[in-house]
Amino acid sequence: GYKMGNVVALGGGFDIESAHRWKLAQYLDSLTKKEHPNFLLLPSGFGTYGEAELERHFALGCDVDVLLISRDSEQEVARKIRRADIIYMPGGNSTIPIAMFRKRECDKYLREAWEETETVLSGKCAGAMFWFEESYDNDAAFDGFEFIHPLGFIPYCMCPHFDSPEWMPFENIAHTRKLSSIAIDNGAAICFLGDKREIFTVSGKEKVYLFDAKQNYRKIDLTQDAAALAAL
Repeated sequence: GYKMGNVVALGGGFDIESAHRWKLAQYLDSLTKKEHPNFLLLPSGFGTYGEAELERHFALGCDVDVLLISRDSEQEVARKIRRADIIYMPGGNSTIPIAMFRKRECDKYLREAWEETETVLSGKCAGAMFWFEESYDNDAAFDGFEFIHPLGFIPYCMCPHFDSPEWMPFENIAHTRKLSSIAIDNGAAICFLGDKREIFTVSGKEKVYLFDAKQNYRKIDLTQDAAALAAL
């Protein structure tokens, strides 16, 4: 394991039942240990914008803001990220505009938040991929899959939506990666909280798996193996 900042990576889902959405929002807010956290929405520019997340966190007492990467100046980017207690990146098209983030130096300020502050960096599916060294992207738009290399804060390969039939084939290619992989079901999240590791689920039934490169890519159910989870 290693100690760094806080990342909550959601496999997807959380939008089938209203109660699940509120449970997730309350969990993220609780991690800040603040009564009125600053919630920053970071839309990727593709897919879902995330207005509902803003409304939910506002209703729970957060001060809310949006970082518009294509419009905000670098000064604004720095100010908004440094002010945030929670940064949330919604899902959507996984063509993550890394180049745009780097052009605006957004990646630099996110790394600062990861390395030097208690800010909770979070995201769902494509938004969760963003924080990992490598991510499996099953993009139906071009009828195939690819591996993308996002910001690299978490040194694993990540697969979202793992209980969805279109994403299950990842199990058969995890062994082709140099990194160990983490595969996350819909309705589950893996949480890297400093030197602590947690799994958050909506019902207790959802799973998060590790394909451990050190053990010939053995599949480990992290919801059942506390030692393996703690060792991440």
